[in-house]
Amino acid sequence: MRQIVKVIEWGLLILLTLFSILIVLPFSDMFDFNKTIAHAKETGIYYEVKQPSQTYFNQEIEIEGIIYDGHNLVVMMKSKNFIGPNQLPNWVKVTTDQGELLRPGSGGSSNNLLRSRGYVEYKNVPSDIKQITIHKNAFGESFSFKVDLSGGGLNE
Repeated sequence: MRQIVKVIEWGLLILLTLFSILIVLPFSDMFDFNKTIAHAKETGIYYEVKQPSQTYFNQEIEIEGIIYDGHNLVVMMKSKNFIGPNQLPNWVKVTTDQGELLRPGSGGSSNNLLRSRGYVEYKNVPSDIKQITIHKNAFGESFSFKVDLSGGGLNE
């Protein structure tokens, strides 16, 4: 009887350890954020955004960076959360310096124990964009980030 209890205790301990690892590490990333950002930096199409985070539905939203190659534009976002659900918006609006509102093509996000990361991709965008405004307004909550794209992307 004692050995059965010991086996059950060890089994529960192993299961809890495995579940903890799955919570901490995002195992279901279909979009590899770090690899995508590194590749964009190598090719010189990554624009780092250094602006303070803004509050959106009691969650701090931050624009991590922009990937813009003259044809496609990807907005990379992140928010910090501790054991909470993903609070990133599903879609964000992007308005160019000419006043054109871009239509999102696809997007996605990933959660782990400490943060959420997400992206929204826009295809067939104008090739002469100098500045964009990333914004969202829903149910009285809003945020807006202006990003300068005229200086050229990072090249590391």
